[in-house]
Amino acid sequence: MRKLLFAMLFATVWVQAAPPARALGATSIEEFRCSLPRSVSGLRIDLTTTEQAFAVATPSGQTLLQCHFDVPEGYRPDRAFQNTGFRCKTFKGTTFNSSAVVTPGGKAHLKCQIKQS
Repeated sequence: MRKLLFAMLFATVWVQAAPPARALGATSIEEFRCSLPRSVSGLRIDLTTTEQAFAVATPSGQTLLQCHFDVPEGYRPDRAFQNTGFRCKTFKGTTFNSSAVVTPGGKAHLKCQIKQS
């Protein structure tokens, strides 16, 4: 059921690639807008960050997107929640190779990966 839900990630690319990543031909992007919708996280609110977002895209087509969120008091789950395989839209395409974890301690993590074969 949750596998059909959307995780929308909006990237405004304004940070240049870091020198080591550029030397390898990869593009590294930090501090873009990343959202974790309530339909994916199991929370009663959508989470958004611009500070704890990171993406790397390689020339071979591999893309890894990770975002870390702080869950406000009053919205934290009683137990850990994990969701996998939902549709995740990245700046390099859409994937179902995705996972989201939310903890009672107030942390949430979103990971989306595109692997070219």
